[in-house]
Amino acid sequence: MAKATNIKCPNCGANLDLEENKNIVTCQYCNADLKIEKDMNDIIEARLVTGTKIAKGVFSYVAITYIFSFIFISLVTISIFFVARGNHSNFDKTKFNSSFTYAAGTKSGTFVDNTIDNVIKSNKENKNHQIYVKYEDYNTKNEDDLISIKDTTENFTYYEVSIDYDTNGYVNLVTIKIKK
Repeated sequence: MAKATNIKCPNCGANLDLEENKNIVTCQYCNADLKIEKDMNDIIEARLVTGTKIAKGVFSYVAITYIFSFIFISLVTISIFFVARGNHSNFDKTKFNSSFTYAAGTKSGTFVDNTIDNVIKSNKENKNHQIYVKYEDYNTKNEDDLISIKDTTENFTYYEVSIDYDTNGYVNLVTIKIKK
């Protein structure tokens, strides 16, 4: 088999390094076992070996995490959109709090970043109900500081997130701690 270029892994999309006379290869990124074949037009293709899991090991965890994160963030964004369309001068605190209550508990850095984005957006839209974020040396509502916090969190690190409320029942503090 001649050396092929631009052959992509059908599992993760990474470029494959193919060697001459090799019919089976393992993707170096997702560890999928692939069979290298030529079709009737001498076009080289990589296909998953029958019985091989579509995604292996860490890749499957990452893929599943991103898929669920995307779905969850989409749902939260849609709910925020509907809350934002309401009357802000007389809005319901349950609607205000709903975009933050999901954030409490043990969360990955991806969810923490999304929560901080929601705080930034809420603070811009709701001047009467500002939310502070407490993380390490920070205790702030300042947008630049919140962006700095996002820059220090890592997607695959887990954090404990707690939510505090003011005397009127509105979220006013999000506390983020690295889970040990």
